[in-house]
Amino acid sequence: MINFVKKAFAEGTSIERYNILAAVFLGSLAHMSLWFLYSFVFPMKFESFYLRLFLSILCSVAYSYKYLPQKIRTHYFPIYWHFMVMMALPCHCTFLLLMNDFHPSYLYWEIFCVVTMIIYIPHWFAALTNLFVSLVLAVVAYYIMSPEPYLIGLIHGFDYAPYLLVFSFATFSSMIFSHANRTTWLEKQQKQLTALAGSVAHELRNPLGVINSAQTQINLVSRTVKSENLDKFKDKIQNLAHIIAESVVQANDIINLTLSDVTGKKFSSDQIINIDAKTVINEIVEKFGYENSEQKNIIKIKIDSSNSFNFKANHERFSCIASNLIQNSLYYLKDFANLNITIGTEQKDFLGQKYNVIYFLDNGPGIKTENLNNIFNDFYTEGKNNGTGLGLSFCKRNMKAFGGDIICESQFGNVSNGKRENGWTKFSLLFPQVFYSTP
Repeated sequence: MINFVKKAFAEGTSIERYNILAAVFLGSLAHMSLWFLYSFVFPMKFESFYLRLFLSILCSVAYSYKYLPQKIRTHYFPIYWHFMVMMALPCHCTFLLLMNDFHPSYLYWEIFCVVTMIIYIPHWFAALTNLFVSLVLAVVAYYIMSPEPYLIGLIHGFDYAPYLLVFSFATFSSMIFSHANRTTWLEKQQKQLTALAGSVAHELRNPLGVINSAQTQINLVSRTVKSENLDKFKDKIQNLAHIIAESVVQANDIINLTLSDVTGKKFSSDQIINIDAKTVINEIVEKFGYENSEQKNIIKIKIDSSNSFNFKANHERFSCIASNLIQNSLYYLKDFANLNITIGTEQKDFLGQKYNVIYFLDNGPGIKTENLNNIFNDFYTEGKNNGTGLGLSFCKRNMKAFGGDIICESQFGNVSNGKRENGWTKFSLLFPQVFYSTP
C-alpha cells in the first residue's frame, strides 16, 4: 500500500516548465482579478482581499523552482506544489462557495477548479486525495470563519442532486482523459527513447568504423612485418594510434551532444566558432567510417580555395550533420551501383536573403514530391530499414540554431521495365554570409 501511494504521488506530481508558468501567471493574476470583480463589479456576500493575495503569492513563489538547490527541488518542492494546487484551486473555491451560500457562480468555479486540478495532478489516486483534503480544509475554514456556520442547512436548501451529477461526471471524465493523455505521453516518451538509442547507435557507427579500420591495419602490419623491421613502420603505427584516439574523442563528443539534446541544454555562444568549409568537409570525408573503399571513392568534393567560405557553427554538431547526410546517401549504394555523391558550395537566395551553401548531391532514388514536406519531422522515415527518423530533424534543428537552415530538392526516379531509374537528391546547408571588417 505504501509503495502504491508513493508511486501515485510520484506520477501525479507533474512539475514541468509550462505547468509552472501557467500556475505563476494565470494563478497569480486570476486571483487578484477575481477579487476585484467579485468585490466591485459583481459584489458577493463574502470576498477576501487577504485570501486572494495569499493565493497569488502562493502561485508566484512556484517560479523560484528553477533557482532552488537540487535537494529542495527533489524532496520538498513537490510537497509545496501539491499544497499550492489544493489551496489555489478546489480548497479556496469550496470555502468561498460555502461562505456565499452556494452561489451559482461558485458552483461553476468549483467544477472548473476540480477539472484543472486533475490536469495538474494526472494520477487518479493523488488527485482524489488532494480533492478530499481540500474539501475537508474548506469545511474546517468555513466553520472557523463563518459567523453563523450552518452547513447542514445550506445543503438542505440546495438542490444538489443535478449538480452532483454534473460534478461527478466532470471529475470522472477528467480523470479518464488525464489517464489517456498520460498513457499517450508515456508511449511517446518510450518511442523517443527507443529512437534516441537507435540514433546514438547510428552516430557511433562512424567513429567505431574508423577504429575498426585502424585496428585491421594494425593487425595486417603485425602479421606481415618481421619484428626487426617494425621500426620502419613506426610512423604508420603512430598515425593509426592517433586515428584511434581521435575517433574515441569523436565518440565521446557524440555522447555529450546526445546528452545535451536529451536534457534540453543549449550550447553556449563560445561553442560557435568560425569554420572553413573546405577544411571541415575534407576532414569529415577523410575520417568518415566507410564500410569499404568503394564507398569513399564515390564521394567527390568540389570545394577548393576559390569557392570555400567561412561560416559560424558548432564543430561537433556540424560534423554530425554532414556525416548524417553522407550516411543517408551511402545507404542506397547497394541498389544503385552507379551512385555518386558530390559535395560542393554555391550561393543561394532563400526567402529574400543571401546564403552561402554547402550542398550534398546524390543520384540515388530521389524523394517523392509529396514526402518532401515531411522529411525534417521527428520520427519520419521512408523506405529505410532500421531508420529512426531523427537524423534529418537533428540537422534541421541545429542548422536553425546556427542561424541558418537546411532545404531539400529532389526528383524521384521512375520505374522503367521493372527497374528503378536514378533520381537525384540535393540537401543544401544554408549559412548566413559572414563578412569580416578590415582593421
